[in-house]
Amino acid sequence: MPTTILNAILADSVEYMANKIENKMKELVKADGQNENDVRQVAIESVVQQTLKKHYVVVFNGDNYTEEYLEEAKRRGLPHLRLAPEALGAWDAPKNIDLLDRMKVSTRTEQEARSVVLRENFLGQLMTEANCQQLLVKNMVIPAALKHQAEISTSLKAVKEVMSGNYEEQEGAVVKIRDHIKALYRAADKMDQLIKEAHDSKLTIKDKFAKFHPELIAALTETRTVSDEIEEIIDADLWPLPRYSEVLFY
Repeated sequence: MPTTILNAILADSVEYMANKIENKMKELVKADGQNENDVRQVAIESVVQQTLKKHYVVVFNGDNYTEEYLEEAKRRGLPHLRLAPEALGAWDAPKNIDLLDRMKVSTRTEQEARSVVLRENFLGQLMTEANCQQLLVKNMVIPAALKHQAEISTSLKAVKEVMSGNYEEQEGAVVKIRDHIKALYRAADKMDQLIKEAHDSKLTIKDKFAKFHPELIAALTETRTVSDEIEEIIDADLWPLPRYSEVLFY
């Protein structure tokens, strides 16, 4: 798909330049009475210069993945599409539909159908990710966190029974895991509600995708963030999933 789009843009641009050069050559021949071959180079240089001046705003010779580029793009008024709904919105833009139709890549009806299919596939994959994450959280992460909480709570209680003293750090560890477990329960409940709402939604696929894509991304990120924080404080023997260090180095 990306290659198809890029090739269509290139073909359209080549046609645009060829027409501009041809028209410029006709103007020069008519004005000066010169031979067509004599004015070809002049016409090419003139059209290229005019086109570069008009569209040079899109040229950026730095690193397009840096914050510097984002600021520069914003200053120049260039689009920067970070999320799928924004990118698919560009797919539906009339000028882009006209481009692919004009280049005989796909008809307007085919583009409308692909627009629907792309959103259905993307949202379906996102829903699958959400359901898989819920299974991991409920069946593995939360049980492991509860075991860790029980172990350090039992350890703290046992120590307090045999000696007095300040146990602020140990008590803080119990409070910390408790708060993380509560946060993870809340995030999981929110995700359950969101999955059900998306599943039962009667919105059109375009409206459904625009509404639930950002909400699902936010919910996935929230749950992942809390789970990662739990991984950092839980007993390694209790953690049920491969740790980052294991994935990277083993």
